[in-house]
Amino acid sequence: MSYLEKINIYVPHEIGAKLRSDAVLFEIFKKDRRTINLNRFLTMVLCGYYDAYCEENNRVRDVLLEILHERGIKDRDAEPLTEAVMNRVVLPEIAKRKGKKPDHLSLKPTADSERIINAVQAQLNEQDYLSQYFCRMLVSYCQKPISERERIVFKDTYDLLLAACREHRQVTFSLKDGQEGIRAIPYTVTNGPEEMFNYLLCESLNERENRYEAYSYRLNRIEHLSFGKTTKKISEEIKSRCARMQKIAPQYAINDDEMICVRLNDQGEKLYNRIYYGRPPYDHIEDEGEWHDYYFTCSEMQVIRYFIRFGGASAVVLSPERVRERMIRFYQTALSAYE
Repeated sequence: MSYLEKINIYVPHEIGAKLRSDAVLFEIFKKDRRTINLNRFLTMVLCGYYDAYCEENNRVRDVLLEILHERGIKDRDAEPLTEAVMNRVVLPEIAKRKGKKPDHLSLKPTADSERIINAVQAQLNEQDYLSQYFCRMLVSYCQKPISERERIVFKDTYDLLLAACREHRQVTFSLKDGQEGIRAIPYTVTNGPEEMFNYLLCESLNERENRYEAYSYRLNRIEHLSFGKTTKKISEEIKSRCARMQKIAPQYAINDDEMICVRLNDQGEKLYNRIYYGRPPYDHIEDEGEWHDYYFTCSEMQVIRYFIRFGGASAVVLSPERVRERMIRFYQTALSAYE
């Protein structure tokens, strides 16, 4: 086929919606930073998932063949039976999955996807089509948790970071927001308790303070990643803080051990028990009549972003003073905007 031709892929409506949602969540936009670049996103999914997808299906085939061999069925009969089970059970007919209103995706082949397209075409039988194969592959991708989907889309970056973690190798990268030349010693790539996005936890120099600190960067925002020549282990202090970040909330950097006190009334305590996402775990509680003082040893940014959702009256930061002042400035700015 000509690689200038587009491939029409028809998927169930909910699959198309999830793919477009992922493109937004992973920030795969065109130059206007608003319109999703669906072709680039689909290419990233196919390139990041094809090898693993083949391995997953081959493992299932091997298990099916082994079961049939154990029952005395020879290869000439076992292989077509295996393919029949794969097509009818493991990989159901596409027509049964698409529903009445399938979603149309248009894939324009690129230099990156050429290897995948050639490999798929080489293995297709007479009853199958390129579009059907990719439909099944995209359905399989969408069945995975979001953190795993993100690792698929950014597989090259993820694999390089894992290698840097193993080798204690310094890396240099940029961020999508324009920051360039970031140098860091990776600690790990992990996802939070909510199993949402993946984060690089690392040690890097805070040039303003002229000291090394723990940092957290979302996987999808890392660009132009390269290995440096430096091999260095993270300091024990920052390693300890990265370990705490990994356990509590990897999206928030922790660079001090100061305890944060937040005073909640009964309504605030109810909200704390109900609002799960991003909730910092408390160290201990001291009851003061109708007030409840919660103490946290976590990132101050996590505390701020979590408790601003309470509206102010139900939760008040008591200490340290810098965190209290940040909360005051937030509410003052919000009030002035409405005035």
